[in-house]
Amino acid sequence: MGVIYGYFAAADDDDAVRAVMREDDEPTATGYDGFDVNGMDPTVDLLPAEVILSGRSAETIQADPRYGHLLATADDGQLLCLSLTDALRDALAAADRGSLSLR
Repeated sequence: MGVIYGYFAAADDDDAVRAVMREDDEPTATGYDGFDVNGMDPTVDLLPAEVILSGRSAETIQADPRYGHLLATADDGQLLCLSLTDALRDALAAADRGSLSLR
């Protein structure tokens, strides 16, 4: 079994931390729009998508301080919450279904 990555929409970084560092005994990201995938690392596998969607170079993206920025960690590092860049967030928000379909 590989690593399970959970992606969810949060209002801001503090909200994302609250989604992961639960104080109500609910599972991580409960109540947030999201999904889980096996083996889709945001700092590796989403980089080509961000290059295409944002029009920025891989080098520019990797130099962005929000690229894979650690927001929270729990369970001795077994659970991490990382940020996506604002450019990727904005590109995904502006994208329509047709621009995101695989061909």
